[in-house]
Amino acid sequence: MPLSRLLVIAAFAALAACGSGNDPQAERDREPVETVFDDMISTQDKAQQRLDAAREGHREALERQLEASESDAGSGE
Repeated sequence: MPLSRLLVIAAFAALAACGSGNDPQAERDREPVETVFDDMISTQDKAQQRLDAAREGHREALERQLEASESDAGSGE
């Protein structure tokens, strides 16, 4: 029994020693590496920005139409 406990403790110690020593803060602070996918990612970002701008424009136009119809309906009563 003591030998099996010793083996289990040794196994846990060996596994604990295999842990990564990477600092999470250092991972966040490092400079981004340029990859072959950068162009595709930037294209997707630009498309998303255009889509967001279009949605915002449609939302503003709809709000103006609603306000105009509400003011027309309020003056007609």
